[in-house]
Amino acid sequence: MKPKLEVVPHDLNSSIHAFYYQKEYFDSPWHYHGEMELVYICESNGIRYVGNSIENFQAGDLVLLGPSLPHVWKNAPQYGSGASSIYIQWQPEILRNFITDIPEFQSIYNLISNANKGIRFIDSHQSREVAAKMQLLLELKGARRIIYFTDILYELSQLTDFEFLSVTGDEFVKNEANDHRIEDIISFIDNKYSEPITVQDVADLTYMTKVSFCKYFKKQFDKTFTQYLNEFRIRKTCQGLQESNQQVTQIAMECGYENMSFFHRQFKKYVGITPAKYRSQYLNL
Repeated sequence: MKPKLEVVPHDLNSSIHAFYYQKEYFDSPWHYHGEMELVYICESNGIRYVGNSIENFQAGDLVLLGPSLPHVWKNAPQYGSGASSIYIQWQPEILRNFITDIPEFQSIYNLISNANKGIRFIDSHQSREVAAKMQLLLELKGARRIIYFTDILYELSQLTDFEFLSVTGDEFVKNEANDHRIEDIISFIDNKYSEPITVQDVADLTYMTKVSFCKYFKKQFDKTFTQYLNEFRIRKTCQGLQESNQQVTQIAMECGYENMSFFHRQFKKYVGITPAKYRSQYLNL
């Protein structure tokens, strides 16, 4: 998928761009920008794409993105229950120049350096405290805003429950920037995932031989097309388990799985637990 370049507006009197987003659903395209970005999802659910990562998201999703790392938060096609989030964006050079030579800011420097892979902070009391501070930052101006923002980054740098999401932004964009074929492939999967899809089907779509397509896709996403398709279907299954009372078998079939033994193996592989346990844990939340 070709990520679109997003131009982030800059206030001449502020080093950071911070705003609150609220609509019926997330409508941003797959995109990237030169700024770093801290995102907190206040309301909504769906699938989050960061580089070559595909994961479900819901309210409480807190993610730090490095510059040029493609990303998008997508709702289901019929979703209209509301989407809101807080964004903070800034040029990486601004804080890097500020913190590099200060020993007390070493943890913030490490945090920013690792953001090129995308960092998801596990929902917790501490991460929600960071989100509350992000909300307060929206009301601040001038030096108070940048001081408060530095404190937010310090709090993030102290969190130990997190995961890296993707290959680095520079590596991913270099492979993606001028290629329309990935966009066609992702759109095809998005529209056809409930139906049988073969590697040959997608190779034909891109006018490539099967062997050439497999090599091409692996180079772009650092995973095979079959792995990507199964991961996508499992994430769609997770959405179904969260949002409906349908039987697991019915949801799996609607997400393109005909063999239930294979489906259960794939679900356990990507999620780590059974579909029934996943639904139970979600409902307990």
